[in-house]
Amino acid sequence: MYKRIARSILVPLCAVSSIAFAASQGTLASTAEGGSSGSIAVEFSVADKIKIYNLRDVTMSLAKNRENGEIVSSLSTFSVYRNQKGDDYNITFTSANLSADGQSGFYLSGTGTSIDADDGADPDTTLLPYTIELFDNANGDGDPVNVKHGAKASALQSTVQTSSGQEVSTSMKLTVNNASNLASGTFTDTLTMVVSTE
Repeated sequence: MYKRIARSILVPLCAVSSIAFAASQGTLASTAEGGSSGSIAVEFSVADKIKIYNLRDVTMSLAKNRENGEIVSSLSTFSVYRNQKGDDYNITFTSANLSADGQSGFYLSGTGTSIDADDGADPDTTLLPYTIELFDNANGDGDPVNVKHGAKASALQSTVQTSSGQEVSTSMKLTVNNASNLASGTFTDTLTMVVSTE
């Protein structure tokens, strides 16, 4: 089951009943012979729901985030909740921007002149490719999960709430690999994240 979000639209949890109740009514009976009896059906159901939340916008600048010729964001965390015992979950990232030849990927789009980053699609538009590193913890420890545009990153588990209700987080880091010779300007993208358990 997919729940699509743009930034931090949350999906409420609910319990849904599907049973067709058929109560059995009692008949008028003598108390001396045991009385009147009836029966009812009892059901409790939990719909399988998942949501992504605690999302925060990522802001980078050349002055604050430059590392060895790259622009590297600070760690950004988010949470995933499932309203029953948590299993591993999948997440898919998609960018709102496409390259000059229509290829999908992660791109920041803005105005300005760039010798190294200009894709040639429009002299007034620059697309800056960037990469995403995803960590199955809140601290960015260990090896990052490989993230590709439109492909599921699977077997994540750190952000599904624990059985005790403890909330934990996944973290991610964005890197603009080639941001040299850029004119002043603002480059943006809308990164859509979809979580599921399938």
